Amino acid sequence: MKKLFLIFITLLTLGAVACDTGQWQTVGPAGFTQDRGTFTDLYVYNGTPYLAFVDGSANFTVSVMKFENNSWNYVGAPGISEKRVTDPYIAVINGTPYVSYGEYYGNRVQVKKFNGTTWETILNDPWGPAAIQEVNGVLYASTSIGIQSYSNGVWTTVAPAPAEGSSNVFTVSFGVPYIAYSQYLAAEGNYKVTVKKYMAGSWQLVGPERFSPAHRVSDINLVVYAGTPYVAFTNFDEPYGYGSYNVIETMVMKFNGFTWAQVGIGSIGDHVYATDTHFTIQNGVPVVVYTDVKDWNYNGQISGKVTAKAYAYGLWQPIGDIGFTELGGYGVSSIFVENTTLYLCYPEGSNGYKATVMKYE
Repeated sequence: MKKLFLIFITLLTLGAVACDTGQWQTVGPAGFTQDRGTFTDLYVYNGTPYLAFVDGSANFTVSVMKFENNSWNYVGAPGISEKRVTDPYIAVINGTPYVSYGEYYGNRVQVKKFNGTTWETILNDPWGPAAIQEVNGVLYASTSIGIQSYSNGVWTTVAPAPAEGSSNVFTVSFGVPYIAYSQYLAAEGNYKVTVKKYMAGSWQLVGPERFSPAHRVSDINLVVYAGTPYVAFTNFDEPYGYGSYNVIETMVMKFNGFTWAQVGIGSIGDHVYATDTHFTIQNGVPVVVYTDVKDWNYNGQISGKVTAKAYAYGLWQPIGDIGFTELGGYGVSSIFVENTTLYLCYPEGSNGYKATVMKYE
C-alpha cells in the first residue's frame, strides 16, 4: 500500500542516526490536501518535494503538488488523468516532473511530463505495471513491453518483460535491470520473494528463488547499493491458512554473493504486527520505515503509527520516537532520499487522510 503525510529525516552521519538527538517538527500546514489523498509517491528535486497522489478532491484522479515558498501548490491543474487511477509514480529530471499511473478501470497505463504549463502524454500502454523511476538522470519505466528508458523523446527497451513474475518492483544498477516479485508455489500455497537481473540477453536468478522465510509477503522493496542487492518486505506468517496471522513483520535481507541473509537479528518492529514496509539506503546505512500495529482486526489497523529505524552498530535503532506520528490509517506511503535527507509520506488518519509534513532535526 502506498501513501500520505510527508516527512523528512536529516541523516548527517551514521552516528547521528544512531545517537538520535533530534526532534520531529511539522513543516508547512497540516492537512495540506483539500480532501483525502492516497496512493501517493514522493520525489525530491534540489530540496523541493513533489507529491503525486490520488486526489479525493478531483474525483480520485491523479494530482501533483510541490512544496516551495512555505506552501503546497498544484503543479499544473489538479486531476491530470482522464479516469480514476491507482498507484501513481513520480520522478523529476532536470527540473521536469514525470508521472505514471494505471487507470482503475480499463488497466491502461500512461506516462506524462509537465512542459511548464500542462501535462502531456509521452507513453500509452494498454496493459502494464506503470512504475517509473529516475536512475542517474535517466527515466525508466516498467511497461507491458519490459523495462524501457526515455531520452530525447524516444523510448528504448533495455530488458524485455520477464516470462514469469512482475517487473513493477524494479531498479537499474550500473546499467543492469533488477526485478523483485512475489512468486507463488501451488504445491505449498504460499508466496515468497524472488529476485532476478537481466544480463547476457536473459533474466537470471539472483541467489535462490523464493528465499523469504514466511508464508506470504507484500510491500516488496528492492535496492541495489554499491552492487549489492537488498530487499525489504512485510512478512506474513500464516500457520493456519490465509488470514490467520501469527506474526506480521518488517524484514530486510541482503544478497551476500551466494544466498540471501537477514539484516539484523529478530523482528525490526516493536509489536506483533509491523506492516507497510518501505526501505532505502542512506550513505551506506540501511533505513526502514513501517507502520507498527499493536492490534489487528478484520476492519483494518488499530493504533498504527509510523516508526523509522536505521541499522547501525549491528542493531535496528529508532530515528526519533517509536510511533512518532498521529494515527496513520493507510500506513506509510513512500520514502525518498536526497543527499543527507530522508523524506517519507503517509496519510494522517486522524485528519481525514490528508497530507501533513514533518521533519526530523
